[in-house]
Amino acid sequence: MAKLSKQDAEKFCEGLRGKPQFNELTSFISSDLVLAIEILSENSINKVKELANSIRSKFATDQLKQAVLCSESSSAAAKEIDLFFSASSPLQSSAYFNNCSCLVVKPHLIT
Repeated sequence: MAKLSKQDAEKFCEGLRGKPQFNELTSFISSDLVLAIEILSENSINKVKELANSIRSKFATDQLKQAVLCSESSSAAAKEIDLFFSASSPLQSSAYFNNCSCLVVKPHLIT
């Protein structure tokens, strides 16, 4: 678990920069703790999208507050994984499990 700064959230959502929801989404993501998970699997991008859609159908409160976000491509996943898990990541892990938001990061494809 980690707490993203507004700047970290903007890095995470870089692909949406310039879209109307960018500012509100990055504010939402940086408003509380998130949980990032790297999943290694054949066809992980599509598998995690299916899982995320199932979770969203139960817990999303609107189009912005979807409860789960996933990588859209293997190149996006590589950047997002680096943001959360690289040795140079500015994010500090936390062990708090109250009042959390959830963020799922899909990893690169393994072929």
